[in-house]
Amino acid sequence: MAGFVEGVDRGQTTLFPALLDDYVAEDNPVRAVDVFVDGLDLDKLGFVGVQPLDTGWCQGVSVMGDKVAEGTWYYDGSVPRRIAILRKEARFASSRFDHNTYDEPTVDESRPVPETKDGYLYYCFPANSGEHLSMSEVKAWADAQPWGPVKWDDEA
Repeated sequence: MAGFVEGVDRGQTTLFPALLDDYVAEDNPVRAVDVFVDGLDLDKLGFVGVQPLDTGWCQGVSVMGDKVAEGTWYYDGSVPRRIAILRKEARFASSRFDHNTYDEPTVDESRPVPETKDGYLYYCFPANSGEHLSMSEVKAWADAQPWGPVKWDDEA
């Protein structure tokens, strides 16, 4: 109907879920609380399940890895979204985990460790990139997506 503002359909899906961090300004006081909580030693305070298991997984947490790169892509060509590349030891490849247990996933030592040049696998977050054998492979994957290319922070 003419004269009415039409919003985005509530059922509209997006490529990535919205991140709460995207809605909090850099100078918002709540960020001080975030820094304070991150600095707490939860283990010393008596919380259980906060230390990594021998498998490299934290109890109840399924994401692992070290952030090695960050970049920005533009949703709908104009809305900036952050993306990160994480790495994890190749011995923790998802193909080596047995997820058919009732407890935490366990490493099946009979499954081969992927061979990489540096001993790490790389993947994007948030995204369903799968695991890649090198940083250049995962960057190429991200840049080739419909929302690419990504402007990586380490680029001039």
